[in-house]
Amino acid sequence: RDYSLEHPVGDEMFATFARFFDKAPVPLEPRIESTDDSAEHWIKQTVSFAAGYGGERMLARLYLPRNAVPPYQVIIQMGGAATFYGSSSETEVSIHNWSYAEYLLRGGRAVLLPIWKGSYERSDGFDPLNASAAVFREHAIQWVSEIRRSVDYLQSRDDVDPERVGYQGISHGSVCAPVFLALEPRLRAGLVICGGFVVMQFGPDRIPPEIDTLNFAPRVAAPVLMLNGRHDPIFPYETSQLPMYRAFGTAEADKRHVTFPSGHSTSSWRNELIRESHDWLDRYFGPPRGPN
Repeated sequence: RDYSLEHPVGDEMFATFARFFDKAPVPLEPRIESTDDSAEHWIKQTVSFAAGYGGERMLARLYLPRNAVPPYQVIIQMGGAATFYGSSSETEVSIHNWSYAEYLLRGGRAVLLPIWKGSYERSDGFDPLNASAAVFREHAIQWVSEIRRSVDYLQSRDDVDPERVGYQGISHGSVCAPVFLALEPRLRAGLVICGGFVVMQFGPDRIPPEIDTLNFAPRVAAPVLMLNGRHDPIFPYETSQLPMYRAFGTAEADKRHVTFPSGHSTSSWRNELIRESHDWLDRYFGPPRGPN
């Protein structure tokens, strides 16, 4: 697909699509399941709360930085497709794209890693690269419920700043960014890393319009920073990256797209990733509060 040649649906049709994601409210019933304070730079809490559908509860790993004080700024993260092929999130080494959470923590921001439906301990056989349209749609609807419930959970805590909750998506997680940011306005900033519109057909079906990110990006109002490899073969610059960036409904002054001479990897521009991301969050959230 060449998204530079395509157009999103109108507001009336989008309102119909948005209703796919509506859920009846249920009690949050939050719990802190365990606390691990053995790490040098953070405290890890395993928490759980109602997922918002089917009577399910979901786990999440909440990391609190030691070099900051409450109320914490918090970034919710979804990693790449390999997030859905792992079996455990028990240790940091087993969490796909953990290094992206770590750079935020070392910069003084808390990170919430939801155990998304289909991932790690909640694996159900979901294969993001080969799923049918119906299966992918089902999971996308569940993920939206989960990110909404994640924000509910964070806002229920006294140690979180409810106005400074953001989202970071890497690869697969960046594909979901327009959907999450459009449907959850309490996410006040977005970091979209190594992603764009999906131009290749991974599964057996074309992406259906009710979950096509092209239709959600124009409804995003939050500040968005996109960071990409200029030669990414999965998310090509001209047909994937630029169309997503241009489609975001965010005001021009509040969105930024930076590319680096690489492919689908940040390894050669790690320092730039850290600097650009923290500068962006500082701009909209202010610097994290350090100990006195």
